[in-house]
Amino acid sequence: MLTTLWLSVSAVNLAVWFLVSVLGGNGFAYPWFLWVALVPGSVLGSVWLTTRR
Repeated sequence: MLTTLWLSVSAVNLAVWFLVSVLGGNGFAYPWFLWVALVPGSVLGSVWLTTRR
């Protein structure tokens, strides 16, 4: 459940970043979507690794 939620939010942020970069006209923007994806993803991965049997 949490993995699906994290993946969905990360995908939406990646799509928004990509559209802003392509339609903005100034080249690729700062990859801010990584802050949204990597920090919670690392916490989720740590929880998954420690609770795995």
